Amino acid sequence: HKYYETSPEDFTRRCKKVNGIRHQNHIKCSCSESFQFVRLYTLLLDDTGSMYSCGAGNAGCLGHGDTESQMHFLRISSFDEGSIRIRQMSAGVDMSMAVSTQGHVFAWGRTDGGRIGLGRWRGEVTVPRRVFIHDEHEQEIAAVDVECG
Repeated sequence: HKYYETSPEDFTRRCKKVNGIRHQNHIKCSCSESFQFVRLYTLLLDDTGSMYSCGAGNAGCLGHGDTESQMHFLRISSFDEGSIRIRQMSAGVDMSMAVSTQGHVFAWGRTDGGRIGLGRWRGEVTVPRRVFIHDEHEQEIAAVDVECG
């Protein structure tokens, strides 16, 4: 298998091989966009529903419980601890979101302006937290997709 990441120095978004992840078929990749002085990071999703992240740890966007940057892909362990399998994910400038196979939305990273749906106006969340979505009758809605702007 070949695994690729976007190189932040390469404006044309050419890819380079990523070493260090073996024995999994990675089916989805999402790369953050650069904005002003915010550095880039990458999310990977494998065929078992596990997520990995590496790059700049802006506001906890990697989901590892801190704001440290990672040079190599690390599995986001909080999903494994809760036996949560992911089917879709998105990397924003400094926030990340994912949808589980049950349709539950998870978010982490910068919360400014309430932008990740956790009811926090300022600050950061460094591990994935569930976002509850309800209709007008207060019935929970299952999500199928997320996209971070």
